[in-house]
Amino acid sequence: IMQGRKNGLWNTRLPIEYKQQFNEAPPPDLMDRVQSWTDCVKVESVVGTDRKILYPEMRRLYAVSPTPESSAKDSEKKEKLRILPPVLPALGTDICVCVTHVKSCQQFFVTRTGPQVAAVHAKVQEVCKAREKGKIDNLTLGAHCLCKYQDGNWYRAQVAKIEEEGVTVYYVDFGNMDTVPLEDLRSLTPELTSEPAQAIRCRISGLEPLKPSCDEEFSNLVLNEEVKMTVKAHEDHDCIVELFSKHTSQSVTSCLVQKGVAKSTVVYHVPDPALGQCVG
Repeated sequence: IMQGRKNGLWNTRLPIEYKQQFNEAPPPDLMDRVQSWTDCVKVESVVGTDRKILYPEMRRLYAVSPTPESSAKDSEKKEKLRILPPVLPALGTDICVCVTHVKSCQQFFVTRTGPQVAAVHAKVQEVCKAREKGKIDNLTLGAHCLCKYQDGNWYRAQVAKIEEEGVTVYYVDFGNMDTVPLEDLRSLTPELTSEPAQAIRCRISGLEPLKPSCDEEFSNLVLNEEVKMTVKAHEDHDCIVELFSKHTSQSVTSCLVQKGVAKSTVVYHVPDPALGQCVG
């Protein structure tokens, strides 16, 4: 299945390709098996999504004594600079964040407030200004790179899709995606990998949307705003959180409930007064 797929294969395509090639339904644990075959397949997660990319693991069939020059060149070619995934705040943490991108109240992205994000952004601009020309080398799915956004600035990104009309990228420090021409990509440099991705994927805790307008109302309340965030749980690389207005301390959940577009699913247990009485 993986033969000749140097640009990778989405994990969602794997069962389809299996059935087409072997004319039978794939085993239910196919992906688990593939991830254990580290000698022939490399599996990489795409930051900010639940998707994975499979690459054929190329192994040498016979040994060759390299010269120092060829060895250095091979090492340079094999080196793939990676941006580490975001560091999730600890359970119970109360922090101030900025909501940078909203897909829905069950999938949105935040970054910590403070100088760290600004410092990363400034460094990216500095590097790209010094390297105004030069296309990205060996573009592959899942590769980390630098990408020019609609505002003319450059940002750290990860390749999510490659098509003739453009390259779809995920901006690892903000959480949004965009499709750009190939000439708007640059290779990542080592100094831009020292900080992990800044965009933290989140879900609202204890909220059930009642109307389609819930996500729009949620976005209107929080997008590009600084809010207080309490981390309630971690699940599948997401933070399950509560959000509160920085100025009034009112919870975003209560705002949406008051607007009639959602309901709270938090169950409050009222203690029995009798249990508080002393016996004997």
